[in-house]
Amino acid sequence: MSVYEEPFEWVKESIDSILNQTYPDIEFIIILDNPNNINLNLKIKNYIKNNTKAIILHNEKNIGLARSLNRGIEYSTGDYIARMDADDISNVIRIEKQIKFLQHNKDISLVGSNMEKIDESGSGFGVMALPSDKNLLKELASCSTISFHPTWMFRKSILNELNGYRPFPASQDYDFILRLSDQGFFVSNIQENLLKHRINKNSISNKKSLLQLKLKKYIIELHKERIATGIDTFSLDKMNNVCKLNKFENSLHIKANKFYISSIKHRDNDKYLLFIIHLFSAIVISRYYLANVISYFKIKKIMAKNTNFSFTVNELEKLRYGRYVLPNNTKNIYYEDIRSWWKLLFVKNINRIFIFGERPPDMASLKYALKKSKHVVFLQHAKNEIRKKHTFNYYIKNRIKLFYWIFYVVFFKFIEIFNFRKRKDLKIDIYYYTVEYKDSLSRKLSLYNTNFIKCAHPDVTKFGTLTDMKINKKPIRSFYIDEPLADTLGISREAEIKIIEELIKKIGLNVTLYVKLHPRSNGSKFDELKEVVIVDEVYQNCQILCGYNSGLLDFDFNNKMLYRLSNKLIWVLKENSSTEKNITYISDVKLGVNNNDL
Repeated sequence: MSVYEEPFEWVKESIDSILNQTYPDIEFIIILDNPNNINLNLKIKNYIKNNTKAIILHNEKNIGLARSLNRGIEYSTGDYIARMDADDISNVIRIEKQIKFLQHNKDISLVGSNMEKIDESGSGFGVMALPSDKNLLKELASCSTISFHPTWMFRKSILNELNGYRPFPASQDYDFILRLSDQGFFVSNIQENLLKHRINKNSISNKKSLLQLKLKKYIIELHKERIATGIDTFSLDKMNNVCKLNKFENSLHIKANKFYISSIKHRDNDKYLLFIIHLFSAIVISRYYLANVISYFKIKKIMAKNTNFSFTVNELEKLRYGRYVLPNNTKNIYYEDIRSWWKLLFVKNINRIFIFGERPPDMASLKYALKKSKHVVFLQHAKNEIRKKHTFNYYIKNRIKLFYWIFYVVFFKFIEIFNFRKRKDLKIDIYYYTVEYKDSLSRKLSLYNTNFIKCAHPDVTKFGTLTDMKINKKPIRSFYIDEPLADTLGISREAEIKIIEELIKKIGLNVTLYVKLHPRSNGSKFDELKEVVIVDEVYQNCQILCGYNSGLLDFDFNNKMLYRLSNKLIWVLKENSSTEKNITYISDVKLGVNNNDL
């Protein structure tokens, strides 16, 4: 760990995070690279003077990060080299995890990890993650960072081929990892946050933005030379020439950098017009950002071959039905969000496509899969036993949603017309748990190579929910499983409130009605109903269960009565079938007892 001018409190946290590691056999080498910062150096020496694991190397002059790391590596005696920045914090299990990973994966020479971003006060504000697949990372290396430098651990033996870091004043990690990849070594990343990475305004990355871009361009040129001839023509003179910056170029870059940063913020906030305008401004002002954009599209192209896509109505449906199913590297297309469709335009081949259900947009997505993917997975996500037909009012109420659905279907119908390459090798897996769903898709997909996989009925306390349901076994009289009836049935909010009032009359006034709120519902509709108590759990032991068409109605509530709302908006009282079975069972036991002299 090289220390320059970081605040002592940050350095202290970094030191503690290494000295408190669960892996015991550690040689902690700290290189002090700022001899003029006497106060900081003295504090560090005093802080670790009694710790036998810590070793301090003092540079007589400032030699930079790359040379400082090389000095620490030369001094080290271990088989593995780990590093971190002096203002970052390692997870206490980081070293142990990375050593075990390298011991179990002999083909990997360097391993990094995901990391949590923290601000200057130490508060977290996001996660930085990179893929783990070694072949994918090798393919990405020429156009992107493939492992975060502060999280690295590598085998010391590879330095026989690489001869350490080259003395770049910035981007030395990118040169190191490209040379490592070009020598035939592999990289991977542990998919856990093993480090907290501090983002501060004085970091090297922020102060040397233009220098990094210029050096990255030079490093990629060296990489291309090695691919073509086996060696490169790196020289200190050429490197120093690249590092020369004039004031005019630097001032332009500062302006361009502001536009570039704001464009990323606009993209993350789905403001795509502002994203394009600000990005274009950055490219016009500074030519180095054009290379960034080209790299971005190269990355998109590479990732597309290793990416899964899921097609759902909206993000809520994806969260409710896909959170246990979809892999991490999944891009999401939402029928009701046209802004998500642009992701489909830059993709040639997709690893796997997930489709939930069998609605018109779901089947339209299959048209896209015919051209883009060899493997499609259909998943039964809900049973709509009651909601077979929608009323006219429903379509009026949801006219915008209906427009998006129709537009989506037409969009993919257009793709089908111009899709001359029909995949004969398309494999379709269909996961189902009701015979009706299987029969329906059998008819619709009769021309394709389909494979049906029978599944058990899903756990309704997880399936279709945003979080695992909490179960409460306290006996209560009435429990209502809410749904957004105004949207589902196309009725007014006032009509929905009247329906709930009718239910309260049937179960008895002044009787508390516990309500499990639907994720899409607005709880304000219950505000004036004094009998209602909104809860975030499922009451498993209730006398009267009430609802419309929720999958939770399939759950065993030990209820004696079930009030279910019909499509005619009338509450229908039904005897619970499981209760009837219990009565028969109890009667049989009583009969057996009475027939025997006990």
